[in-house]
Amino acid sequence: QAFNSMADQVQGFIGSLEDQVAARTPRLATLARLSEQINAILNDEELLTTVVNQIKENFGYYHVQIYLLNDQQDSLTVAAGTGEAGAEMKARAYSIPLNGATSLVARAARTEQIVNVENVRDVEGWLPNPLLPETKSEISAPILVEGQIEGVLDVQADKVAGVDERDITLLQSLANQVAYGL
Repeated sequence: QAFNSMADQVQGFIGSLEDQVAARTPRLATLARLSEQINAILNDEELLTTVVNQIKENFGYYHVQIYLLNDQQDSLTVAAGTGEAGAEMKARAYSIPLNGATSLVARAARTEQIVNVENVRDVEGWLPNPLLPETKSEISAPILVEGQIEGVLDVQADKVAGVDERDITLLQSLANQVAYGL
């Protein structure tokens, strides 16, 4: 009876692993395809625009944007963003001070670590944007070039816990790809 119980547990574990592999395989294939596209683009503006649009389109996020560190290295400015909100923020040269206490983007840049918030409304260090009223969760991934912060890839979801551990790995890989392209 104990052996049968263990066999059932092992079978359940194997089934769970198979489900995880099946869920990750399409994401990895998409990541590989995006990486090839990114590597082929030589123009920085085209690269950033392609990255944000492809991430939003392929992974279904509410909003995607990339901030770049300015020449004075004291603020992050929207270099590319999806949809009307992204276009408006880029046109306004929307920026966030690097030392901004109420910004997940600034925190990711300062710490050079991914910032993942499952419910932004429960966090003091979140800076709401009136152009993105449906944001419920957010991940900010630093873009590092030769160990130096260059910017942040910021992804927002319109549901609480709309991003998970798989998203963290995926987005850090894409942020690294952007770094190689800059």
